[in-house]
Amino acid sequence: MATVSAPPAVVEPGSISGTVTDGLGNPIARAAVRLYNSDDEPVVYNGNIVDAGTAGDGTYTISNVAPGTYRVKFNRNLFPPGDDLGPFAYEFYDNSSLLSSAKSVTVTAGTDTPGIDAALGPAGSISGTVTSGGSPRANVCVTAYDSDGVPLHLDHLAGIDDRTDAAGHYSLTTLAAGSYRLLFLDCPVYQPVRTLKTLAAQYYGGTTQLSQATSVPVTVGADSSGIDVDLVPSGSIAGAITIPGASSARVCVDLFDAAGHAQTPIIEPDAHVSSVDGTYLIDGLPAGSYRVKFSDCGNVYGADPEFFDNEPDLAAAHPVVVAAGGVTAGIDATLALDTTAPNTVIVSGPSGGITTDEATFAFNGLPAADTTRILCRIDSGPFKKCVSPKTFAGLAEGQHTASFQAEDRVPNRDQTPATRTFTVQASTGTPGPAKIGKLKVAGPKKARLGRKATYTVAVKNAGLSTATGIKLKVLGKGIKAGKEIGSIAPGAAKKLKVTFKPRRLGRVKARFVVTSTNAGRKIVTKYIRVKK
Repeated sequence: MATVSAPPAVVEPGSISGTVTDGLGNPIARAAVRLYNSDDEPVVYNGNIVDAGTAGDGTYTISNVAPGTYRVKFNRNLFPPGDDLGPFAYEFYDNSSLLSSAKSVTVTAGTDTPGIDAALGPAGSISGTVTSGGSPRANVCVTAYDSDGVPLHLDHLAGIDDRTDAAGHYSLTTLAAGSYRLLFLDCPVYQPVRTLKTLAAQYYGGTTQLSQATSVPVTVGADSSGIDVDLVPSGSIAGAITIPGASSARVCVDLFDAAGHAQTPIIEPDAHVSSVDGTYLIDGLPAGSYRVKFSDCGNVYGADPEFFDNEPDLAAAHPVVVAAGGVTAGIDATLALDTTAPNTVIVSGPSGGITTDEATFAFNGLPAADTTRILCRIDSGPFKKCVSPKTFAGLAEGQHTASFQAEDRVPNRDQTPATRTFTVQASTGTPGPAKIGKLKVAGPKKARLGRKATYTVAVKNAGLSTATGIKLKVLGKGIKAGKEIGSIAPGAAKKLKVTFKPRRLGRVKARFVVTSTNAGRKIVTKYIRVKK
């Protein structure tokens, strides 16, 4: 039995095992088995995607898997030698061609999750010829996108992506029945140096936008042939980026067409990042007018983004014209380091005497676009990340000071925090009762089966005393979630997010129920359309 180890787990790991066969029950050796996490990304260990190859009897085990929920993909042979396993189609557990509709597999600490099997069926394929000016073109990469818009070449599995041969021919195999859109991209050659791409990238149908591409249907056991394209010559954009006081390596360069559509999906991943000397080259572009954005990749330098030529946004950016067969050079930029912190403002909160042991404040950073988070504290306690509105509870009688400090992405932190001083006084009488007031629920009207749906719930205490023991439950057919809210001061409100995964198709009635030990309860009903 073949075994591969996934990343070491913090807690005791588990494992997943099963068998891969063909439609007749015969074992398939050297089939590829892969795990996907809850973020729809392949599980990675030491920079490599984790793949398990099945043994001669078709069995596999993926061990040392951290407890959690995964989805599993199966494909024909991943490992050499040869392509001797037959035209089997890829699939996700349990018999799905799309990651979004795959069945989840739960891994428990210290145990194996067995029986995660697959019976691979016959594949379909797409084939055609790529030309330019009527002449066959070799070394053009062809990538299939599934109906969810996921590029299948990201799997790096056999048969999903291909390069044209000397006659311009390509064939995409191992495809499940469904609908696909194709991207044609002049593959760069890196030896001895990277060559300039001379053909303009495009999707099938003659567009640079995936959403506008023409779909190609694929049926089991058949080849969708004649999917031909004639690529036109491309142009290029080149320039240099300077950041005074810092290196200019790894600055991101993004392109937008005349309609404002981002063009980076049709460019190879590293083509829009400057080299160590600050220069960049983006080739393989269709002739036309573009706008160029320069930004600090990963916020390495704390530099402000800008558009060519020294403009603040896309609308004001100067157009850059690209001609077929030419290089539009001198599209340069000088990025300024961001050294200015956002200002912190208290929007509301007590400033005099209060007769409760809780104080709620609303606050923000200005400008909002340059504020990534806000820190807060009460009295001389440590600053901690917080979200507006913030309630400080359990306050003793006497004077208190609440402080708030905005921070940007650099991070530059406001060195003059916004403060508000108030006094907790002994109550002079018996306040009125607590009461859960109007309940507001915001979120999507549509959701996908088994996928996360997130809703924002705003709860207000409309009474005169602190509401305590507040809880939220979300109930419905195929829906279940809950959260502890705690307490809310008189007249104050709390916002929270609740996430659940619908388990029932159709029009589902979801009841958002808020209860309290002393303030009653409120119910809001939402109807959600759940689709596959």
